[in-house]
This record gives sequence, C-alpha cells and structure tokens, in this order.
Amino acid sequence: MEFEQLVAFLHVARERNFTRAAEQLNVVQSTVTARIQMLEQAAGKKLFARRTRSVELTPAGEALLPYAEQVMESVKGGLDALGLQPDFESRFVVGGLNSIWDS
Repeated sequence: MEFEQLVAFLHVARERNFTRAAEQLNVVQSTVTARIQMLEQAAGKKLFARRTRSVELTPAGEALLPYAEQVMESVKGGLDALGLQPDFESRFVVGGLNSIWDS
C-alpha cells in the first residue's frame, strides 16, 4: 500500500467519480484507476462499486475510509510540526514561443 494510492482513494471517495478525482490530482484518469486497482489488490477486496457515471464505496471501502482520513491528518500534522508546506493546491505555468527567447 502506497501513500499515492490512499490519496487517490480519498479523492475518489469524496468525488464519487474517477475523472473528477484525476482532475483534482492533476493526473490522467487511468493513473487514478491503476492506483485504486493496486490498493484493492493489496487489500484483497473491492473498495468501490463502479457504476456507469459514478462509484460508490463498498462495505470494505467504508471500513477503510476513516483510517485513510486519519493517515492524511497524521501526515498533515507532521508537515505542520516541521513547518513544511504540503504540495501546492494549484499550478502556475509560464510558457513562451522559442522565437521570443531567441531574440
């Protein structure tokens, strides 16, 4: 079980949608799907019941949710104690044409 898998699990659990969770995590939807599948494989149980346009937590997913939230709170508390900032909430990207840089 990896940290990124728990992060993906929490985002999908909140959004009830893999695509929206991927958008929040700034990754493609297939990455979120793969992380959830690896987490389910490690747990030995399905964590989500997949529907056409949404997902629901299974009983196993409901059981894991409070522990995953607790892990995230512990990590946040550790970062706060060290005075570290978590990953940025949004991105700012600056780009330019090569012709501008060449002049």
